[in-house]
Amino acid sequence: MNQVRIQALDSIRGFAIVGILLVNIISFSWPELYDSFPSSYWQSPTEQFLHNFSTIFAQSSFYPIFATLFGISMSFVFKSALRKGLNPYIIFSKRLLFLLLIGAAHAFFIWHGDILLIYAILGFLLMPFYRLKPKAIANTELFIWLIPNFLYGMYLYGSNFSLVPYNNSIIIQEIIDVYNSEFSARFFQNFHDWQLSYVDSIPFIFISIFPMFLFGLAAAKSNLFNQFNKEKRILYVFWLISGALGLTLKTLFLIEPSYVLVIHLSEAFGGPILGLFYSLSIIMLGQRGTRIQAILADIGRTSMSNYLFQSIVGLIIFRVFGFYGKVEPIATLTLAAIIILLQALLSRWWLMYHNYGPLEFVWKKVTFLQLKPRGRGNVSA
Repeated sequence: MNQVRIQALDSIRGFAIVGILLVNIISFSWPELYDSFPSSYWQSPTEQFLHNFSTIFAQSSFYPIFATLFGISMSFVFKSALRKGLNPYIIFSKRLLFLLLIGAAHAFFIWHGDILLIYAILGFLLMPFYRLKPKAIANTELFIWLIPNFLYGMYLYGSNFSLVPYNNSIIIQEIIDVYNSEFSARFFQNFHDWQLSYVDSIPFIFISIFPMFLFGLAAAKSNLFNQFNKEKRILYVFWLISGALGLTLKTLFLIEPSYVLVIHLSEAFGGPILGLFYSLSIIMLGQRGTRIQAILADIGRTSMSNYLFQSIVGLIIFRVFGFYGKVEPIATLTLAAIIILLQALLSRWWLMYHNYGPLEFVWKKVTFLQLKPRGRGNVSA
């Protein structure tokens, strides 16, 4: 894969990091898990517009991109290990174990919405699929993604579930008070919120994330980027279809925001399809070599460092300084824009002197570190 296409992947990763912050920063600053329906956070007409805009263009559309890139990166790591004469399964397992440790520290001590821990766990399930042909991987991906979500959609359609308005103001205030209190109380509340976010939703998490892993792996093994480079018409067709279909599915909730089936279609299908549209847009932008694409590539090359940086900044501002639950949506989103600008500048500055982000450097060293018996010296691959 040539340098242009690698930069395109870095740009997609950087774009996903930017989008993830726009989604996550609300959870950094507000007990979103416990919000009322309709939301008690987005109240004014301007705030409601911003909420709808975020729901359509950001919610559920960036984690599929990140998950797809995880599958692609697995293929790269395996090929790199084989070129070095190393066992790719051992190399990737070490990579996952490091990710597991970082994810656990992030999830339990910084922010309950961490995704790295889940990626590490599901990553072990992904390794056996490397031996399969791209078509078999893609068929498995479609089966895991489409069938369960379709069946669940049919169940929702038959049951006709709708959300009933409710007010959680008392619980919300209790959570705000806890996160503005001492460290031990914040820790246990954060752990409880992590359980609420992930442990109780394992089946839905699996059918949302693991198929995207498989899609990325299949795309890498089938040289999909080469196909797009050779057949630009195919790229444009997929771009148009994914954009039209993704936006249609994501805007369905505007018709009936309380209808659970509409919410499910928007998140399970609209989000990933719109994420594909974003990725294809970045690829098309990368063919022109724009400045925006280069900025996103810098953020993408330091993606893990930037992902954790976002959470640490959110922790310091909202929980250490005691602003949790006290900042209005517009101010919170403005802060997100400032953080994104800061990350773009820091990423550019760091990469002027280093080839990898700080955390990415350690991750690479741990992944390819090879220890030999005493007396023969240690060799680092």
